[in-house]
Amino acid sequence: MTRSHQMVITLTASDRPGVIDQLAQVISQHEGNWLDASLARLAGHFAGVVLVSIPESQEPSLCDGLRALESQGIDARCTGATPRPEAGGTLYHLELLGSDRPGIVSQLSESLAGPGVNLDRLDTHREAGSMSGAPLFRAAAQLRLPDGLDGEQLIGELEGLAADLQVTVQAAKDPG
Repeated sequence: MTRSHQMVITLTASDRPGVIDQLAQVISQHEGNWLDASLARLAGHFAGVVLVSIPESQEPSLCDGLRALESQGIDARCTGATPRPEAGGTLYHLELLGSDRPGIVSQLSESLAGPGVNLDRLDTHREAGSMSGAPLFRAAAQLRLPDGLDGEQLIGELEGLAADLQVTVQAAKDPG
């Protein structure tokens, strides 16, 4: 029986068609199974993180195959993943919208890190306001509150932060 091993692959490249195909081909050539990914195009670049399962014996050659992609303008690196049991805690969904300015993410992340809230996912982008055209900052996050942290209290603290940042914040327990 072949032992499988999970690997995390991080990837950056100039955006162009075929980047994912090239990565997927290398994974497939080394008997890898694509498990999970978060990939995005940002400012002319393509970046992402991919979780794969691969036979342990294929790990060194997979990493070599990924390094070979550098000649094609793709920086892909592999790291061993330590499988962990599903995280506990309560899931909350957070949405933030307000005038864009430096420091929003820093202040938000600081307010979440203090009580031990983990960001399971964070998606942000800038957009033009519908009326004024002024830049708006939008964030959507999935938060994992540690056991014992009162979600309603956290929402109250985030609403206080929203007033300081001059943004609107909506947070609710994730029904899923």
